[in-house]
Amino acid sequence: MRQFFRPTPMQSSNGFTTIEMTVVVFIIMILAALALPSYSQWRQNVAYRDTARHVMSELRQARSQAIASDTTQCVEFDGVKQRFGFNNNNCIAISNWTTVDLGSQVTISSIPTSTILFAPTGIVSSAQTSTVFILDASGNKRFYVQVNQTGRILVQGPLR
Repeated sequence: MRQFFRPTPMQSSNGFTTIEMTVVVFIIMILAALALPSYSQWRQNVAYRDTARHVMSELRQARSQAIASDTTQCVEFDGVKQRFGFNNNNCIAISNWTTVDLGSQVTISSIPTSTILFAPTGIVSSAQTSTVFILDASGNKRFYVQVNQTGRILVQGPLR
């Protein structure tokens, strides 16, 4: 009787080789390098948008307070110290300041005035539209919050 020799089966590879792992890690590094600039730009836009919404919220709160308490409410913007706040004392001794605390990423600038007065009816005392700009570190306008004479508050942006 003739015997057949079976060759020993090759051992199966259950893992990855070093070359395969190196290629995969290299591809992940390339994708991460491509995505990083977009991610950092997205994070900056989120900071600008959050600041604009926070300013809008403060303005709406001041307007609501003016209507509810039947008194004039003053919102003041301090561009030097990067803060804003409101009270019903014609901007004298504001103690409840909100500071824009995002380092040099975000700057607030209000035009044409640094003070917005809401009358007890909710309208703005000035004869023109007031605008608060949210600026980036280089001074470019990214978002803006507008308050027109009727007291309507709008956020616009992102601006390029």
